[in-house]
Amino acid sequence: VGVKDLTKVGWRTGFGDDMFRFGGVKCFVDGIGSDFMGHQIADVKWTREALTEALTDCQRGGLQAIMHIVTDAGWALALDALEAAQRAVPGNLRHRFDHRTATDDAVIERARSLGVVCGVTAPQFKPGTPPGGGAYGRVHRYRTLAAKKMFIAVLDAAGPGGFYHPMRGVANMI
Repeated sequence: VGVKDLTKVGWRTGFGDDMFRFGGVKCFVDGIGSDFMGHQIADVKWTREALTEALTDCQRGGLQAIMHIVTDAGWALALDALEAAQRAVPGNLRHRFDHRTATDDAVIERARSLGVVCGVTAPQFKPGTPPGGGAYGRVHRYRTLAAKKMFIAVLDAAGPGGFYHPMRGVANMI
């Protein structure tokens, strides 16, 4: 089922009632970002053109895109595609980038200007503690996001491998 198929039957973000509500379209811009040894993996799943087309269809169809992103390359691709899609079909959908927030000030500002929501972030992944070891570097910048009035939709409370404790996530955010 593609984005155009969902809009043909009338589904839009928010469609439904108190028993069923449709939120949006999930896609993987990239995958895991690193191997079990902490080595970076550039595993982007889309070309710029294909992602731009999908996001343009989302814009046109009133569907929030919920994008799985864990690398800088994924962020760059998603922002480029989203910017092109919003130019083609203006609208105020708040598309969501899940799992890793931007680390660079310019990228954060660009995301804010495009109305990106940071969703399902994982505060347990503080610098130096990705699953399997290694180091992510600067992963989440919650204070910066809050200062820039960016919306953080959901914090991941599960964590991989069963090592997560909610208070650890709170401590990492602080």
